[in-house]
Amino acid sequence: MDNVKTKNLRERDTIKRRYILLSSDLISLSFAVIGGWLLAEFIKNLFFADLLPMEWDRAKKIMPVLFGLPSVFIILGSGFHGHYNRFRPFWDEFADLLKIVSLAVGLVIIYLYLAKSHFSRFWFIITWSLVVFMVPISRMLAKKVMMHKGFWFTPTVVIGNGANALESADAVESDPLLGMKVIAILEPDGKNTCFSSPHEKYCIGDQPEEILRNLGDPY
Repeated sequence: MDNVKTKNLRERDTIKRRYILLSSDLISLSFAVIGGWLLAEFIKNLFFADLLPMEWDRAKKIMPVLFGLPSVFIILGSGFHGHYNRFRPFWDEFADLLKIVSLAVGLVIIYLYLAKSHFSRFWFIITWSLVVFMVPISRMLAKKVMMHKGFWFTPTVVIGNGANALESADAVESDPLLGMKVIAILEPDGKNTCFSSPHEKYCIGDQPEEILRNLGDPY
């Protein structure tokens, strides 16, 4: 019964993580678009007063092409690369994001060129620069909040012996963004499998699957 409850809690945590990360992307993309427009208008008024300002009503009309569809593309691309449901090192995820954003921006530029649409280049450049900066930062903050709330980490077991097993455990926990918390080391020893945790160590027959079930089926 406890194992079923643990599994259900873990599944709930997985769903929470997915929706929190997705929400953080939606919020950061929205802030980038609005902040990009405000910053672009501020720079134009400050340094290029002779340029015509882009009114907000007109800006809203071209938002779907400039930012709406590309934002959907970014979220779908991030989901495809596992950014919402898999633990990834920061720089690997950032490299994926750069590729996705570059592709989205490239497609928009091609469309605007073919359609001969008029748009604020300041707004376009500043917004997508903010996206590259704000999305990783918002994800990082979301992950920090989840770490603080206690549902970011996944219980993890390392299988091995001696110093190698300890080094593996340290390596697994060295990057908190990977979301793994080592709760035990299983040490196969002949016919016995020894279970060790920070507080205890004992051997339980030759059934590692049973030990894992008793530990709540960790990663």
